[in-house]
Amino acid sequence: MGKVKAYIVQDLLCEHYSVTFAETSGKAKSNEINTWEFDDCEYTDLRTQRVKEWDKYADSKKIPVAELRK
Repeated sequence: MGKVKAYIVQDLLCEHYSVTFAETSGKAKSNEINTWEFDDCEYTDLRTQRVKEWDKYADSKKIPVAELRK
C-alpha cells in the first residue's frame, strides 16, 4: 500500500464536494462515487484536487475546522 494523500473530490457543476484520503486521484474518486453527494454523477464527472497540507491528517481522517476555513 502506498502513501495515503488528501484530495478534494468535486463534481463538474461544483455543487458538491468531499474530502477523502487515498493513494491516487482515481482511488479518491472511486471512494466517493457511490456516496450521497455524488449519487447522480458518473466517475468521469468528478474532479480531484490535491491538498498536500492535509496529508498529515490521513491517520485520523479528520481535518480540523480551522484548517478547512483557510
